[in-house]
Amino acid sequence: MGSSRTNTPPTARVALLLILFGILVACASRVRADEPRLSDAEVGQLRHFVTLARQDPDDWTGWEAENQRNMEAYRYQIAFMSYALALQQYHSLPAWRELYRHTQARLILRMLQKPVWEYWEVVSRGMPKHDPDFEGPGPGWRDPVREKNVMYSGHVAHMAALYEMLYRDLRWDEPGAFTFRWDAGEAYVYDLPMLIRLLHDQMANNPWGGIECEINAVFPECNQHPILAMELYDRLHGTKYFEARHRFHDLFERAPMIDPETHEVVAYYRVKQGDVLSNRHPRVGLPNDLLVWPMV
Repeated sequence: MGSSRTNTPPTARVALLLILFGILVACASRVRADEPRLSDAEVGQLRHFVTLARQDPDDWTGWEAENQRNMEAYRYQIAFMSYALALQQYHSLPAWRELYRHTQARLILRMLQKPVWEYWEVVSRGMPKHDPDFEGPGPGWRDPVREKNVMYSGHVAHMAALYEMLYRDLRWDEPGAFTFRWDAGEAYVYDLPMLIRLLHDQMANNPWGGIECEINAVFPECNQHPILAMELYDRLHGTKYFEARHRFHDLFERAPMIDPETHEVVAYYRVKQGDVLSNRHPRVGLPNDLLVWPMV
């Protein structure tokens, strides 16, 4: 039985190779020097993010964890990794979606782990640092997104809203998408639409127009994250939650939340006292002059 294989003449093979080479040269010539690309340092940082995101959720190797109440807390590490990846995805590598999408989803799921948010059970009882009229700890609560605690809930919403805007994957809209499990018998179940509504209602209805990070303290930086989350959510869902930003902007101007001497954003607004603490205030942690001013 004869073979069905066709023998391609050598001259035809050479011609085919030349055509393929010409295509490759043409494609390569279209890559301009100003095309977005990552430096070696940026690739290394991306690899580090991916490695951390791929770890088992119970594995915190390589994560700083000195104090969950300060800036080295897990929530800030995770959230700002997510923001950096979102910016890189959009501006540098818009066509490389698979790696970024998977990494972002893993970071959001890690954000839901108990070691990230269990600090709130204690912090929700109040602290004298933020309240000179502190009369002792309140009852507190464990649910990390029910109210206040925008230094956590705002980041969860912002991360999920960025994910949905970039990938049009509405997995966080599904019921139970955010499950905050304390133990086998206690869990707090939400989804992104529920969380956006909670953040909106607090900003829209609180008399002062912002959302507390810690009891009695409204930090201006933390309130930017729910505002950005609401804007992203509105653009994808056709809602109007973003309009609540005016309430916080009014507070920002009335307080005012700009230090008149340094022209920097202040530390925080105190709800009960109705005043603002500069970052230069000793209660904030810097041993300089006392600087407190009431709302105008």
